[in-house]
Amino acid sequence: MRTGRIGLGVAACILIAAGVAQAVDSLTLPGGRRIDKTMITGHRGGTMSVPENTIMALKRAVDGGFAFECDFYMSNDGEVYCVHDMSLKRVFGLPMLATNVFWKGCLENVDVGAVKGPAFAGRPDCRVPRIDDVLAIIPDDGRKFTLEVKDRRPEIVPLIKAALRRHPNVKARNIIFLAPWAARRELLKEFPEATCQHCVNSYSDGWRKGCTPIPVERQLAHLDANPDCRNFSPLFDIDIITADYIREVHKRGCTFFTWRVNDPAEAVEVFRRGAGGVCSDCPNELWEGMERICAKNMGGSKDS
Repeated sequence: MRTGRIGLGVAACILIAAGVAQAVDSLTLPGGRRIDKTMITGHRGGTMSVPENTIMALKRAVDGGFAFECDFYMSNDGEVYCVHDMSLKRVFGLPMLATNVFWKGCLENVDVGAVKGPAFAGRPDCRVPRIDDVLAIIPDDGRKFTLEVKDRRPEIVPLIKAALRRHPNVKARNIIFLAPWAARRELLKEFPEATCQHCVNSYSDGWRKGCTPIPVERQLAHLDANPDCRNFSPLFDIDIITADYIREVHKRGCTFFTWRVNDPAEAVEVFRRGAGGVCSDCPNELWEGMERICAKNMGGSKDS
């Protein structure tokens, strides 16, 4: 009898542990919708607390159970590397353009961590990553990783194709391409199982809330004009992205993501409205905040 109690106790502990793991990786929102970490993408890996578009940022997102989005340009000597801005001043501390710089003797020596702050200086995972460094950390587990091709020169496309072929861990079905029309057309020819994303601003005169909203009908017209894009991602605004807006996108056979969502309460709400994914500057912190909200609102109100 005593042995039985011990056995039941061990079984209970295993079930509790499993429940804790499940609670960490997925959440039930007020209204009952179930979401998981794979539906959150780290914007440039995560820009708030670590150097953006570095292996440190991208791997932090992966290790946390999230996906990531990153950006690519091509150097003058044919290296595809990660950076967001056309100007390299803010992130790399270089008075140069992303499309007019050499890897050899320049980018290979940049300490992105030191530019971010002394706490990150000298770290190998805070150097400028090349595309092979990025692809090497992508797991084949169903998460959707967004590769944005910001360089419009056609010469970058075969380099990206070749890099993807070198990494069998990266399955086309798990890749979202965000690229100019000509580039995404060529990428889809090579990787037809990949998804192309159409990304739009939500404002006519700026990138921050408070600017003039673009009518939803005009935003949807952008999507209709790009039928090869099966993922739609407008800039986030809780007042613009309604459940009706998301339904209109779904009617077109497209998934709906939005960026950048950094407030946990707003993330919970936009998921309740039907979004399939959000891109965040702080995925780990966003998820922790969402956990607290869902814990407080267990069995909360019905979906609107």
